[in-house]
Amino acid sequence: MGAGAIASVLTGRPLILEINGPTYSFLSLKLAKAITAYSSSMVKGSATGKLVLVDAGVNPTLFKPDEVSRVKLRELYGLQRSRVIGYVGTFQSWHCLDDLVRAAGIVLVSHPYARFLMVGPNFESTMRLTESLGVSNAFIFIGPVSYERVYEYVNAADILVSPTNPSRAEWTKRAGPPEQFKVFEYMACRKAVIISASGPMKRIIRDGENGFLFPTGDTQALAAAISRLIEDPALLDSVANRAHDEVVARFTWRRHAQRLYGMMVKATAGST
Repeated sequence: MGAGAIASVLTGRPLILEINGPTYSFLSLKLAKAITAYSSSMVKGSATGKLVLVDAGVNPTLFKPDEVSRVKLRELYGLQRSRVIGYVGTFQSWHCLDDLVRAAGIVLVSHPYARFLMVGPNFESTMRLTESLGVSNAFIFIGPVSYERVYEYVNAADILVSPTNPSRAEWTKRAGPPEQFKVFEYMACRKAVIISASGPMKRIIRDGENGFLFPTGDTQALAAAISRLIEDPALLDSVANRAHDEVVARFTWRRHAQRLYGMMVKATAGST
């Protein structure tokens, strides 16, 4: 570790440090002209004065509204008359899909035709929980799909969720990219998103405007947000439209690159 710092010393070139996980060189931290990260919690101490937050991005030519995919998949899984709540991810403990399953039990009391479309690997324990809680009939587990097809499943849903609790996994306490990737992709497909109020996305999601926030781990609040969107199609559409317009305007990978370039120019001004 610290190869960048050593190279900076040997060449006299300025060092820019990107932190996207819990492991990094403290020598690099000390020598860096600027530090980029997705969340301020990823950097501690005096180094915070060098921190420039640079959000992730999305490819809007891949992740976009697609009515053809939506109709095709909803017909395939018998979802034509359902309000569909979707999730795409790897089903790790910090993704808190157990909270979503418990929230589903509350939602289904008032909305028995709601369905939960779950996409990604390692879903077996979540599926077992749906069976033990008696809600398995409302869940469809797809398993892993190629990245190029993720947008199809996002489009098949009406509401997309990310109930992440970073504190459940030590390495994610300071991390941000996985959630940002996921939520930006949801938004780019013009979907209403519901996320837990943890992690860097809480800086971007304005509750009730371009998405919904709920207190992390609060299954009652998550269920209430889902039910509210099911019951108010006009609100669902307005939030989804605002989410799409904002992410395409502000959070594409092109905009990400522009922010990085601007940060590097500023940080290295005067260096030779």
